[in-house]
Amino acid sequence: GFVDAAVLSRGYNDRDTVAGLAALTINPSSNVRIDLTADYSKEDAALNVGRPVNNLTTFSGGTLVVSNPVGSGKYDWTGRTTPTLPNSTKLQHYGFAGTIAVDLTEDLTFKSITAHRNLKTDDFIDIDATQYEVGDVFVGVDQQQFSQEAQLAYTGGRLNAVAGLYYLKEDIDAHQEAYADDLLGPLFLNSGFLRTVDDELTTKSYAAYANASFEIVPTVRLSAGIRYTRETKDYFRTTSTFFSLLPAFNTTYVFAPPRGKWTDTSPMVSLDWQALPSTMIYARVAKGFKSGGFNGRANSASESTEYDPETVWSYEAGFKTSIANQLRLNGAVFTSDYKDFQARVSGLDEDPVTGLPQPKLSVLNAGKLRIRGAELEANWTPIDALLLDAQVGYLDAEYKEFADARFTAFGGSRAFQ
Repeated sequence: GFVDAAVLSRGYNDRDTVAGLAALTINPSSNVRIDLTADYSKEDAALNVGRPVNNLTTFSGGTLVVSNPVGSGKYDWTGRTTPTLPNSTKLQHYGFAGTIAVDLTEDLTFKSITAHRNLKTDDFIDIDATQYEVGDVFVGVDQQQFSQEAQLAYTGGRLNAVAGLYYLKEDIDAHQEAYADDLLGPLFLNSGFLRTVDDELTTKSYAAYANASFEIVPTVRLSAGIRYTRETKDYFRTTSTFFSLLPAFNTTYVFAPPRGKWTDTSPMVSLDWQALPSTMIYARVAKGFKSGGFNGRANSASESTEYDPETVWSYEAGFKTSIANQLRLNGAVFTSDYKDFQARVSGLDEDPVTGLPQPKLSVLNAGKLRIRGAELEANWTPIDALLLDAQVGYLDAEYKEFADARFTAFGGSRAFQ
């Protein structure tokens, strides 16, 4: 750790990690291959503590901490945290995967891909980076997922194709605690504030896909694919707020929306032309899909929103060329048109019970978004031991439509550029 405690005899911002990976390949017969992998990592770290650069003012208007002016040069790499907050950030992560490949014929291969992964974290965070209990948080997450894919691949002279089925199940349980006994300032120290948040999310995803590439002539290849996706999400969230000295303000909010269900069909078409042995020109059109969901930051009815899937049509054309095996030039132009873009917006709301300002964190389908641009990159190796490279890019992003009920003067819709 390179940050020392100003008062406590402990350090911050250190990290201790142990990780391992094992792999095993088995060939029980000439046409069967089994690949097994397992990985594990464990991290036991201290708090990440930042530097308070502003006066810390609480809801009651009093100043708890006056920090050193930015740029004064007086910061001595000592940090402050609440003495009762554990100096601990822990993570455990492991997974197993197995792939069985069977060559049915010289051209046809079947694959079964199975995987399991688990992630568990227990983090304590001192957001305000002071000795006061104003922004102290515990976040614990337990995530597990299982996936299974069955794949059939064909490799021929002019035709290559792959098709398959995919399944994913993910379970996430999260528990959060926010401690803020000093929230109401110097006049109300030890006011006894605690907020707890519990989340449960189960996602199931099913997909079927097919992709093929066909050589029309020796220099021209046409590729096309399609993917059908069906996803469901079950979500449950409970938020409870406790004031030990003000029990009348204690609240519990439950967000339990109906199961979310979404489907999508996404196609893709691309054309490659090997104009010269060292030059390839291509064009591609594809659709992308991101499933809908629920606002995972919901602490009130105004934040408890469900949002729809986000889709994008992307168009790209470009070239890749190599000159004298020394100079490589790649260029591309592209456009992406988003519909129902999932935007994360923030603002302030008023707590209906306490009347205090309350952050409002929402996810909404913003409307339409267009991103277009161009890229050019060059790599030159004049001699074997020397590489010179350069890149230049141009990007133009614009909200064609941004639907937000806060912009009432625009009928809930406003264009941004």
